[in-house]
Amino acid sequence: MLEFDLSPEEADVFLQEAEELLLQLNEGLVQLESAGDAPELVQQIFRAAHTLKGSGGVIGHKRMAEVLHSMETLMDRVRHGQMAVTPELIDVLLQGADAVRLLVGEVSSREDCGLDTAPLLAELKSLVDGAASRPEAAKEKPPLEPGPELAAEVEAALAGGQRLLEVRAEVDASSIAPGARILQVLLAVQECGRLLASEPKLEDLNDEWDGRAVQALLLADEAAPLQSLLGSISEVTYQVIPRQVGQAGPQPDNSVPTAPAAGSDDGLAASGGGTPESAAQPESPKAQAGGSGSPRSAEAGRGRADANQVRWVRTSVERLDALMNLVSELVTDRNRLMQVRANLTQRYGEENGLGELSEALAHFSSITDQLQDEVMRARMVPIENTFSKFPRVVRDLARQLNKQINLVIEGQETELDRTVIEEIGDPLMHLVRNCVDHGIEAPEERLRAGKPERGTLRLAARSEENHIIILVEDDGAGIDPERMRETAVRKGLLDADAARQLSDAEAIELIFRPGFSTAKVVSGVSGRGVGMDVVRTNIERLNGSVSVHTKVGEGTRFELKLPLTLAIFPALMVEVFDSVYAIPLSAVEEAMHIRAEDIRTVRGRETIISRGKVLPILCLDEFFAYAGAERGATRYVVEVRWGETTVGLAVHRLLGRQEVVIKPLGRMIGEVPGISGGTIMGDGRVALIMDVPSLVKVARQERRSA
Repeated sequence: MLEFDLSPEEADVFLQEAEELLLQLNEGLVQLESAGDAPELVQQIFRAAHTLKGSGGVIGHKRMAEVLHSMETLMDRVRHGQMAVTPELIDVLLQGADAVRLLVGEVSSREDCGLDTAPLLAELKSLVDGAASRPEAAKEKPPLEPGPELAAEVEAALAGGQRLLEVRAEVDASSIAPGARILQVLLAVQECGRLLASEPKLEDLNDEWDGRAVQALLLADEAAPLQSLLGSISEVTYQVIPRQVGQAGPQPDNSVPTAPAAGSDDGLAASGGGTPESAAQPESPKAQAGGSGSPRSAEAGRGRADANQVRWVRTSVERLDALMNLVSELVTDRNRLMQVRANLTQRYGEENGLGELSEALAHFSSITDQLQDEVMRARMVPIENTFSKFPRVVRDLARQLNKQINLVIEGQETELDRTVIEEIGDPLMHLVRNCVDHGIEAPEERLRAGKPERGTLRLAARSEENHIIILVEDDGAGIDPERMRETAVRKGLLDADAARQLSDAEAIELIFRPGFSTAKVVSGVSGRGVGMDVVRTNIERLNGSVSVHTKVGEGTRFELKLPLTLAIFPALMVEVFDSVYAIPLSAVEEAMHIRAEDIRTVRGRETIISRGKVLPILCLDEFFAYAGAERGATRYVVEVRWGETTVGLAVHRLLGRQEVVIKPLGRMIGEVPGISGGTIMGDGRVALIMDVPSLVKVARQERRSA
């Protein structure tokens, strides 16, 4: 069992910060590959690696610190223009990020992940050594000049025999605290003379500073004391350059002492040989929780706090789950109280204080709704957390398949419940991989078709009433219905006659069949016929739907429709004989009263005409096998939609809208066709929640068999 120097509470903070920093590394590296020369992006990547390395060193994770140190050194070469950004360089750095993710996992599991870091470290070192053999490409910084307001002071000091000196120092790439070293340099300058200007300025230095170069201009009586102090600072190489006001560049000055300082050859440049000080140690994970470990989130947080005086508090997911469970029970009790009030009012009217009870209950109901809304908001997270991993996925797959793909991400600020976020990762991954592998053509095929050789994959999200719509869209070859029919026959999923009878829309829906795949060769990307089946199964488990829109030669769009939350949702309560059912309101298109003469029979199945179209009817009393079910009785029909299919569910009564809390049926009951769970009603009875996707499937199968 592995041991690290941190408490369980600090481990939680470390893992959260590490996840954020790894996300920055992956996002930044993928962006850098296409951006080329982007100093700010390089600095962001360098800072993320540096901060994570410091955290790993503090807790005693040496292997993690070694990998990140090598990555940081390599990025430092890029930062100083000694190395060009190439796909091969990004490949190695991304391998490093993957290795770090595995090593971070050891902090959580306390078990060795079995990763041998030696080959990766050797590859990183070879790239660093190759860059070191090239000439320095960084541009020489211009000399500092004192401001006009200091002109008189400088002139008087020089006339009095003082020297104008410029200090140029650079912190070694191996330093884990460059900001502290730069601070030491500036403090040494202040101790030995009058500091006139510096880059960076003293007030700009903070815990997040990770620049490694510093310039300072000062007035001093002599250079020797300054050289002595600078020589005692470890991990620093420096120059002390005599200057004149308005001088275009450094000039030699024989008056500057030439006695070598620690490690110096000429008295003008030296490497410090002292020992690290406490000020140079990296922050602990606990300190980083304040934001220094995550520059992007910290800056965003400060901006919001400054603008709106908002204070942010971290809390555990378990605590939010407990709050949600309590609110769910409160909603159930509220419904119970409303039922009791209705029963009493029906019996006694509004006399005997029932009016006051109604007022109190109305206020209680309002407060419950507000509390439910606030807890729901606390559980909402932006879908950016899910979308952010796909640039890396698309980049790696495109290189593997020799394709050129531009990924466009929209609506990543859209929020939905964390339980939904956790469940949609796999379906989205399958859809994205499917678009990259099957959808977007190779560059030469696209050019022959008159398209740009670089394909476009669009990942978008938006809010729509009580739903989230997620789109995965490509501008590739589209889905050919005829090819789908041929594949289904070849794989034995359908016979030739059944395949011919399928409409184009039904043929395209075959991609969701288990075992169906149009891939000619099984590869590490696709070909086993399980991906799209997983997509539909997982989305339906969330009470959502997935639909396909495609055109041959132009591309394909997958549209996912998901509820905002799974715990509490509005439902239409209906009655079949004496049993009450809840139909998720998100699936309801319309509810209508019908008479026996409105029902028509088409190929042995009941239908009605709704808004000018034929709507197949599924009689729930027959489906759930109620004794004494009679066909043709006067009833109500609830039109529900799943994907592109609509079906009418025939019920006996409509009871109205109600907020319901879904409860699992339990292992003893298991899965029941057409039912996804249960809920407790106001009168204490259990109402079953209908599984609309499975009911629509049954109706569609009945229509096909007819």
